[in-house]
Amino acid sequence: MIAKTGPAQDAEKRHEAAEREETELRETLATLTALAEERTGAFPADALARHVVAATPDGDFNLRRAALEATLRRFAAAEELRVAPRRGGYLARRGRTARPYAPVLWSLEPLKGSCDCRDFLRNSLGLCKHLAAVLARLGTRAKVSKAPTVLWDPVRPLDGPGDWLERVLGTRIRNAHAQDPARRFVLVTRFLRAPRTPLDPALRALLSREAGLLAHRLALRKFLPSLLRSLKSMKRGLYPYQREGVERFLATGALLLGDDMGLGKTRSTSTTSSRRRGSRAGSRDSSPTRRRSSRGSSTARATR
Repeated sequence: MIAKTGPAQDAEKRHEAAEREETELRETLATLTALAEERTGAFPADALARHVVAATPDGDFNLRRAALEATLRRFAAAEELRVAPRRGGYLARRGRTARPYAPVLWSLEPLKGSCDCRDFLRNSLGLCKHLAAVLARLGTRAKVSKAPTVLWDPVRPLDGPGDWLERVLGTRIRNAHAQDPARRFVLVTRFLRAPRTPLDPALRALLSREAGLLAHRLALRKFLPSLLRSLKSMKRGLYPYQREGVERFLATGALLLGDDMGLGKTRSTSTTSSRRRGSRAGSRDSSPTRRRSSRGSSTARATR
């Protein structure tokens, strides 16, 4: 028997690896389908299993099972929601007085949709309880709408920075300007104000929220020099690493502080909060209306 060497051996190894991967995928789908049986209402359990696998392209079995359980929790929560059709999609809400959300389906196989609720924007599952309510009640009879030209991919990659703006589909974004609030604000507002460009509900909600956050960060920049000077007047100064964290938070408006226990995270955050409160008070007191009302109130107190 002649042993295979070189390219032939490499091709055989690739073929064996592909067969193992296909076998593992079939077993994963079968297991996930069995776990989802009788827990998805009118929506087929095997279709939900395929969606979970597609939403975790680089995940192992444990990750995919956790994603399935998270999805099934949303199907369970969907039982208390009311669903009504509307033009271009559906409305889903808990009661008559609760805020309605607007889930919409682009495709049932593969499962594609969107919703403007916070859960859909954050969970990276491509599904929320409002979409689950539609699927559980109507199954494959659910109305599918034509997808807009500009979509947002809700599935976050397992590695990398994970900037949501880089996952906008249907347009080329060469630079999302994650470290430049002014340019990012221009980019976001350009999407929001684009004429005759329909956006999916999730993308519109993300753009509106991001525009508000960026506007706040840009307004905070006006007070940044005075805020940094005020750090020098503290009776008990900050350590260099604490000062760096406070300066970065004041400059960006958001920061995940991951210092080890005992290094003074409480002092850093309290210093930041007090400086930010001072900047908001300064911005309010600087308006003519605020100055007139303050003088009027002080005069009234003196008269009394």
